Amino acid sequence: MTIARSSSPRLIEVPVEDTVDELQRRYEDIRHLERELSELRELTTDLGAVVASQHASLDQTEDTVNDAEAAVAVGTTHVQDASQTQSAARDATAGIVALCAGVVAAIGAGGWVLGVLL
Repeated sequence: MTIARSSSPRLIEVPVEDTVDELQRRYEDIRHLERELSELRELTTDLGAVVASQHASLDQTEDTVNDAEAAVAVGTTHVQDASQTQSAARDATAGIVALCAGVVAAIGAGGWVLGVLL
């Protein structure tokens, strides 16, 4: 069986089998495109999930860095306070040692004076 096509005033006869084969090839091409589009949609969905996951991870890392920065600032303040306390304690210790030395010297001198007087 043949089908007549008219693309010009003259009729062209095309076998039905050739038309069916051409339609089948086109159908298969369309199905192939549908599968590829489906795969592309799946890939973009997966990529979106990965991006969202990485975004959450980056947010968590940023929070951790900010917390660490705050902890370092507090630690620096504690170290400065400890340094001042240590310096004050060192000065107090030096004063106590000087006082004790003065007392020992006074006692020693007093004993020497007593020894001379007796």
